[in-house]
Parts: sequence; C-alpha cells; structure tokens
Amino acid sequence: MDSNKIQNYYKLGEQYFNQMGFPAMWKDCTDFKNGRQWAAKTEKTKNLPRPVINIIRFVENHKCSQILSEPIKMIFNSEEVLMDNETNDMVEGIDRSVLGAELFTEFSVQEWENIKQDDLNEEALDKASELGSGIFHYYFDNSVKKGKQHIVQGAMKGEILHPLSVMVGNPQCLDTQLQPYILIPVRDDVDNIKKRAKENGLGVEELNKIVGDKDIKDSSDNARYEVRDKATETTCYWKENDSIWLIKTCGDVITKKAIDTGHKLYPIARMNWYKEDKNWYGLGETEGLIANQKAINFMTAMQMMKEQMTGMPKLMLKKQYIKSFNNDPASPIYDSGENGWSAQYLQPAQQSGKGQELVDFLMTTSKTHSGATETASGELSKSSQMNATAIMMLQKASAVPLEQVKKRFKRTIEEVARIWIEFWTVNYNTARVINVKDENGEDVPQSFRGSDFKDIGLKTKVDVGASTEYSESLTMTMLDKIYDKGDIDLSMYAELAPEGVMTFKDELLKLIEAKKQETIQSLSPEEQQSLSMLPQDQQEMALQQLQQPQQPQQNQGGMM
Repeated sequence: MDSNKIQNYYKLGEQYFNQMGFPAMWKDCTDFKNGRQWAAKTEKTKNLPRPVINIIRFVENHKCSQILSEPIKMIFNSEEVLMDNETNDMVEGIDRSVLGAELFTEFSVQEWENIKQDDLNEEALDKASELGSGIFHYYFDNSVKKGKQHIVQGAMKGEILHPLSVMVGNPQCLDTQLQPYILIPVRDDVDNIKKRAKENGLGVEELNKIVGDKDIKDSSDNARYEVRDKATETTCYWKENDSIWLIKTCGDVITKKAIDTGHKLYPIARMNWYKEDKNWYGLGETEGLIANQKAINFMTAMQMMKEQMTGMPKLMLKKQYIKSFNNDPASPIYDSGENGWSAQYLQPAQQSGKGQELVDFLMTTSKTHSGATETASGELSKSSQMNATAIMMLQKASAVPLEQVKKRFKRTIEEVARIWIEFWTVNYNTARVINVKDENGEDVPQSFRGSDFKDIGLKTKVDVGASTEYSESLTMTMLDKIYDKGDIDLSMYAELAPEGVMTFKDELLKLIEAKKQETIQSLSPEEQQSLSMLPQDQQEMALQQLQQPQQPQQNQGGMM
C-alpha cells in the first residue's frame, strides 16, 4: 500500500459520495435537525415570517433517549469446551478460560468509564438518527501514561466519526468486516500532523512536504470554516494475510509507515438507524421528516402572515375629501364630501380554520408514525392518574416500532465488545490493576494482563436492563404494597429498594442494625438466651414487637 493508491481510493470515495448526493443531503439533515429550516431571505420573501416548530429534534431526541434509558453491560463468557478424562463427557471451559472471561467482564466496566462509552453511545445514536450511520472508531493511544511507581504505557481510545469521514471499499456490502479497505480522512492542524510524523521517524525533507490545503469542499457543517493552517491526514485500514494493516498519509507523504496491527477485525463498528439494501451508510430519521417539517413551518408562517396583515383593519380614504388623517381618538376627521362615504375601514377576508387543523394533523401524524406519541414521551403521565405499572405497559406498547433500532444498537455494542477483546489481548501486554468483586461484593485489586488470554475463545453478550425511571417507580410501588401487608420488615424493605430512589440506604440499614442491637442489650440474659433459640424469622418478629412504642394506658376513673 502506498500514498498513490490511497489517493486513488480517496477520489473513488469522493466520487461515490457525490453520485449518491450524500454531502448535500447530509447537510440538509443537519440543518433541519438544528433548526436551520428556511432558505435565505430574498427581496420577495424578506417580510415573510420564519417560524420553526422543530418536530425533527423532538422525535429524534425522544427515540435516542428511550434507547439510552436502558442500561447496558458487556458480559464475556468462555466458549472453550474441555473433555473430562474420567467420564469422557464434554465440560464447559474452566480454570484459565473462565478466569479470563470473568476478568474481561470486570475490566470492561472499568474501560467503559475510561473511554466514556456512554458519551460515545449518545453521540453515535444522535448521528445515526440524523444521518443514518453511527460509526464507532477505536484506536490505541501510545502517549497515555498511567501510574507513578509502576508506569503503564498506552490506552484504548474511542471516537465517533461523521459518515463523510469514512470511505469504505465496497459501500454495497453491509458487513464492515468484509470491506477490502476503509479510509478515515481527518482535517487537522499541520503542526500536529508534523509532530506525529516526526515521532514516527520522518526526516526533515519529508516533514517539509506536509503543507496546509483548502480541501474542505466535502467537509461537514461548520467544519467548512477554518482559521488555522490545516491539512487532511488519511488513515487507511486494509486486510492482508488475515490481519488488519494500518498506514497514514498526508498528500504524497506517508506520515506513519504500514504496520501489522495484530488484529483480525477492523476497529470500526457501525450502526444503521434504518437499513437500506446495498447501502453501507443506511438511512436516518431526518430525511423522511423534512417534507412534513417544511409543510408545518409554511402553514404556520401563512397563518402568522395573515394575522400581521389583517390584525387591524385597513383604512380606505378618498383623498379629495380627506386631507389629513391620524390615529388620535380625540382628534376628529373632517369630511368635505357632498354625499356617500369619504372614509371607511376595509373588512379583511375571513381565513379558513383548516390551516391550523392541517398543522395539528401533520404534527400528530408525524409523531405517531415515528413512534413519538405523548404516551411514549411521558407527556401522558403529567395529567393522567394512572399508576406506574399502567404507564409502563403503555410505553412498552408504544415502543414496539423502536425495537428493531434497539436490536441494531445492541448488536453494534456486541461488535464493539469483540473489538475491545482484540485491543486487550494484543495491545495490553503489561500488567494493569483492576477491581473485581469478592463474595461479599467488595472491590478487590487484581492484576490483569490482556495478552495472557490471547489464545482463549470468548463469547460476547450485551445485557440490557430495564428503563431506569419507570422500573424504579414500579419496584417502589410493589415494595410499598408488600411492606403494607406486613410480608417484609423495614430492613428487608431498605435492602430491596433501588439505590437511585433510596440514596440513604446504607445509613438506614446501619441505624436499623444499631437499634436492633440496642433492643437486644436491653433484655435480661435469660431473655437474650430465649431469643437466640428462636428461628431467624421469629427473632425478627419478636424484635419488631419489642421496638414498637408502648401505647399509654388510659385511666378508667378519669383524671385525678
């Protein structure tokens, strides 16, 4: 692979984008999502109102929030199968393979926080709903250093790429891992490119060939306007001998020589909001809503225009009879006409009320067909007296149109997990410290070197939890009913309550335990011995009765 071949690939990518009309279409999608929904003013339209009722942002924000409201977690399992020598039966992988799966699961929680994967997920879903593709890209940053006494060099990083910044070799193939090559052209300061190139061993003569350019015709949105000297550095991944190779170029200059990454998977995972046959880039939500958005804005503008023009009646004068006129109600108007009228107000034409009905219809229909009804968005719960269970059931029913998108997002995160495995087993070849849970749920430091588990097979799974807001509400509703019936005591109630609702859970449990011990200490030794001989549940019941405040006895004879 050389710079000439990469430049040729880049031109082919540009040609495909232009043939498909992606640059203009994606710019329109971004503009409409961000509220830039009217064309520039002209002499004929300068007085036209330009209202924006942004249903596109509402629909997309609602859908993305609904997906992100369900917490997800990576889980790794061993796919090794061993044979029992005595019984000759197949036994699931044990020992080292199981240990590796457990460590990878624990390490993924730590890595999730380090990479800020939640932020990446939010950005990827936002881009996917807007443009059709949410593209994750992971890379190893060797400049990262952690620790003081025991320094660990390098860490995995992640970013979300704009679709214009990813050119695949075969855009008709939907499988990213079957692409012959993938280009990632990125605009950056010339000084930064030179600095990285120098660290990669480039000499002065080659460094001087790296100069700024104005190749911004296909840049997205505000990236078209640059204030510093920039150039395009292109990262190229390709497959060779069942391995992923990497090279970086800037024009004719190779800024990073071709290297074998040691990975078997491209470090890129893509989620399509909607799939389209023979289109790697997919379809977003915005494109299908633009026409409705234009109609809503235009009809609203026409109604506003009508109110501006006819809000006050127009005065019509015969100038030969009325010499002057003002709006002062205390000043009379002198009519010198001989007969008929000399001044009168014009009656504005009555406008049909169908315009507002059409706007309401378009907004309601657009939201309904997009699965963003008031039930799904939570607006119903503000005025409704339904309990949490009923609201949750309604929301689950209204979220059915979004299930396919959720499944695609889940599959994408599973692909991300497989990419992470390769970074850990290939690039994490020095010992790192991670926290694992012991039998009591406490964090225990554990040494972890990913390369030690390079030869084990792992299966990836993404665990999706319930929506936090309504699952917590439903849990508390059920707990309240069980507690009111007396089936559980206060300590059990506190143990089962969600952390997000009962933030003082630990303190409450400590107070309950302290009160219990205080009650036991107040008993005589004989009573303590009798209490200890009871079953655990009966002990709890007895302590509860002892802790209940005594009701004062009423004096039957009245007050003395």
